[in-house]
Amino acid sequence: MPVAFKDSLDGILIKAGQYMEYDGLETIRKAYEFTLESNRRFDFLRMSGEPAIVHPLAVAAQLVEWRMDSETVAAGILHDTIEDPNIHKLQLRAIFGDTVAQLVEGVSKLKKYELPETFSEDDAYYMRIFMAVAKDIRVALIKMADRLHNMSTLHALPAYKQIKNCVETQMIFILMAERLGMREAMEEMRETAFMYLEPDEFEDAGLMMEKLAPEENAVFEAAETELRASLDDIGLEYSLERVPHTPYFIGRLASDPAKPQSLLKTGHLEIVTTETPDAYRALGVVHKIFSPFSRDSELRGVVHGFIDTMHHPSGDLKRSIETIVVGPGGAAISINILTEEMRLTNSRGVVSLLAAGSSLRDPGFLEERVKDLQRMIGEQSGLAEGEDAEKQIDRYLRLFREKKNFVFASDGSALVLPESATVLDYAYKMSVATGNAFKSAIINKKEVGMCHVPGRFEHLEIITNEAATPRVEWLECVSTDYAKNEIMKRLTALPRADAVKEGRRALLQKSYEAGLCPSNRIEDLEQMLSMVADDFEIREIDDIYLNIVRGEINLQFVLEVVRTLYKRIIRLEDFEKAPRIIGHPAYDGEADPAAFIFDKPLRSSLYLDEICSPLPGDEIAVYGGLKKAVVHRKDCRNRRSRPIFLGRKTPALWGDTSGSKFPARFKIKFFPAKDIQRQILNIIEKSGGEIMYPNDVNTSGRHLQLMEVVALVYNAAHAANICEELLNLQEIAVAERV
Repeated sequence: MPVAFKDSLDGILIKAGQYMEYDGLETIRKAYEFTLESNRRFDFLRMSGEPAIVHPLAVAAQLVEWRMDSETVAAGILHDTIEDPNIHKLQLRAIFGDTVAQLVEGVSKLKKYELPETFSEDDAYYMRIFMAVAKDIRVALIKMADRLHNMSTLHALPAYKQIKNCVETQMIFILMAERLGMREAMEEMRETAFMYLEPDEFEDAGLMMEKLAPEENAVFEAAETELRASLDDIGLEYSLERVPHTPYFIGRLASDPAKPQSLLKTGHLEIVTTETPDAYRALGVVHKIFSPFSRDSELRGVVHGFIDTMHHPSGDLKRSIETIVVGPGGAAISINILTEEMRLTNSRGVVSLLAAGSSLRDPGFLEERVKDLQRMIGEQSGLAEGEDAEKQIDRYLRLFREKKNFVFASDGSALVLPESATVLDYAYKMSVATGNAFKSAIINKKEVGMCHVPGRFEHLEIITNEAATPRVEWLECVSTDYAKNEIMKRLTALPRADAVKEGRRALLQKSYEAGLCPSNRIEDLEQMLSMVADDFEIREIDDIYLNIVRGEINLQFVLEVVRTLYKRIIRLEDFEKAPRIIGHPAYDGEADPAAFIFDKPLRSSLYLDEICSPLPGDEIAVYGGLKKAVVHRKDCRNRRSRPIFLGRKTPALWGDTSGSKFPARFKIKFFPAKDIQRQILNIIEKSGGEIMYPNDVNTSGRHLQLMEVVALVYNAAHAANICEELLNLQEIAVAERV
């Protein structure tokens, strides 16, 4: 054994010997010798120029630093051996036992002949990690140690591999570390990825740190002096230190509009106490010396006073009291208050739970997170069956990506679900029976609908009705797969006749609400469905209803198909084409005669007709007398219906109108939707039109809204382009220039 690596191994064994028995140390030694000899790793070089054995030793050193058991450390050393074509997992099982072999298999890439047909090598690798984590969380820790060392040697890789590794780290491992509360590992990987993926921003953040440090150091020192004196006065046992911020944190902080401009960016203060009650005493001292920011101060949107996650950890398992106060000189200072145990768990998360000799006094929330994560992965594996690789991986990543919310049930228990969860999701979280019998919900003594998303720490009461039963539209009000699955169980259990009835009811109700069936008669709806039945490859309309309930056809998809048909057949009625805004100021001013070509000079004042709104590109004619002449489109209804009142006709053509704009009148029919009018105006303006107020909206006879807009445009082609852009919105049924 080369002396250098023997020394490295001995250092690992010495540190592991502080908490590990002799048999465990021998397992680590045996794993090292197997890795070195079986793969001849001393003969191989990494791209950094180091012998390949350096990597498994670095992984083992990290795992020992986390005080992992001998099986985990041995698996960390062996984690690449199974990729050697000469090594089989049965060898590892025979030499090191089932547990070590399973851990190694969980973090190893599949061999080519083991790959599923529809999976790439990377896809299969990610899937294997997810599945292995569901069985043994230690797989995630080995993978974290492996990734930490790989990220520390990125400098030796070509640029494309640096980018690939960083993106992969952001997509998988940073999210996993955050979900497991491993803040220390998460920040290290995030900083490295930031440095390689956004080098300019990384450099700017470093320069900002250098620039701000002298001034902010003085503020920190003054604040620390005041805090120490006051904390000492009450006889509190504590430690106070300044925690520096990383370039990534500073870069994001500087661009976050929700944060105060005066907030010190290079770090924050941390007060660490022995017991939880002492943390609240420290908070009292902090707020006695320094005033907390309020909603009415510079910090609009910042919670008044403090944020307390001591008893209910945040989504990344962080527990502390966080407060922002007005410090010396009026600067905003962020102060975190926590216990020694919380500082450990905030830094290492589940590592502190699994560490040998762990003596956490409050390990419950960590144990619950591990069980919760493994349970959800297990649930997702059943739901993901049959999906392609991309969808399956995205399904698992959502488990790591989504933040958690805490809501208190009426019995005082805390319910934990993703932030997107609705009150109906929480009802199913309480029990399947509660969810199935949902009637309404009360949040902080106020009744809310089933689609309402509760805020953090709000109090929730579910009102049930034993006669209630899950409906198709309930699926639109839940975000968790568990609740969706339970609703589908009840719907798919319905007899065919009942399922058809439920599907018919749901589709008719939604079609009426969307303005697609204003009569609310099933006959009218089925007339439209008969025209699109081929789109669903279904002969019987009842089968559409049945498949909606069975989950074979999405209700929203059916509505979109019907909406598309409705948009094809709906038209403006003649009475709707008439202007609703007579005497619009856009038509008051005289038209520029230079924009027209006449056979003979025109001495009259020239105006554009308000009814037909002629634009360059339209065929036109001019009618009038000695004092006033009006430009009409040749197809103008006003010209055809009242020719006797128009006066003498003067032939005319459009001249040079480049750069000039003219008023155009648009009629838009749309389905009621949130912010739809604002979207319409935005499209017109982004297309180069200038809105001329006022605009007029009224209810059409088909439950559609009818909107009239007068806007300045360049020509008829420009107006037609605006109409095309408007029709791209699914809520727009008709968009015409009239």
